[in-house]
Amino acid sequence: EREFLADFSDLRMDLSSVELLNGHQLKSLPSYKNKVLWEKFCFGSICSLSSDEESCPLAKEKEEHENDILEDLNSEFTEANKLLKTNDKINCVVKEPSEDPLGEIRSATSPLLPVMLSLDEIARATVFKYHVTWLEKLSSLSKDRAVWLFALCAVLDKPLDAETSAAARALLRKCSSLRA
Repeated sequence: EREFLADFSDLRMDLSSVELLNGHQLKSLPSYKNKVLWEKFCFGSICSLSSDEESCPLAKEKEEHENDILEDLNSEFTEANKLLKTNDKINCVVKEPSEDPLGEIRSATSPLLPVMLSLDEIARATVFKYHVTWLEKLSSLSKDRAVWLFALCAVLDKPLDAETSAAARALLRKCSSLRA
């Protein structure tokens, strides 16, 4: 355990030094405010408006925030917004490539170094909180989800704000309950 913590600390320091050398941003990242598009970006699926709401684990939360989601999609992706306005309920579907609001993103994206370095401090914390929220609603931890959580933990900036600290504690509780 101590060896892992030492290695993780070294990784965080290495990432912060690489971050100082590279100041570039990827242009294809979703806005950190758009939880739906981050879900698609990370896992290759997107919750959109449709007829079957039970297949989306975040359906209730998305329904509560439908207006915010529609507003973000309207400003960033007009074609996706036209599709969303035609339906009543929320459902998880994998969109066809021609309907993909991000254009280039058709499947899950790995948390590679350029992706992590393109996120600013606020985006890192926000996306980390999204991942913790998504994990709390699941009964298992997939490898893809674990890789994203590890990468986000490695690039979180210290000191953590209260909300991010609470999310980290929630992550520890969930991992502990999954392990038990």
